[in-house]
Amino acid sequence: MGTIKLDARQYANWIDQMAADFPQVMKTAAVSGAMAALPELHLATDKSPPPSGVGDPGAFFIGTYKRAWKAGQHPEGAWIYNSTPYAAVIEHGRRAGKMPPWRALVAWCKRKAKAEDPERMARALAFAMKRRPTKGRHVMGGALPQIMQRFEAEVRRVLARRYGSQP
Repeated sequence: MGTIKLDARQYANWIDQMAADFPQVMKTAAVSGAMAALPELHLATDKSPPPSGVGDPGAFFIGTYKRAWKAGQHPEGAWIYNSTPYAAVIEHGRRAGKMPPWRALVAWCKRKAKAEDPERMARALAFAMKRRPTKGRHVMGGALPQIMQRFEAEVRRVLARRYGSQP
């Protein structure tokens, strides 16, 4: 076994350097961790159960919602979000009492249901959706454990690369 010499001044300088740049390194690590978590959200979007329990899995129609997952820098670190205007409705559902977007339902009826009269079917769906709330799919909420696991692993990797070896 060899002998390890530890110079107190070298160690103190290393600690001072680490303290000086740690906030910026941590922000960089957080953004990297958020970016690493995006594939989990894509997977969760694909596997999301239908709100009624009937139908195909997946919280997507033409892929806009899935492509809208973003990660970016925040003054405190990083954030992950979906940039579509209806992301909150997919995540949390919608209350009864308000008509859903008409054009979106007509497009859905044309493409997904292959209805002979898509406008009539869309009207019937809109009135039904107005009377009953829609359950949320909890895409992000359901994937949170996997997101955090990927995020933490990436943050640890970045920090180890920067501070992994002492002087």
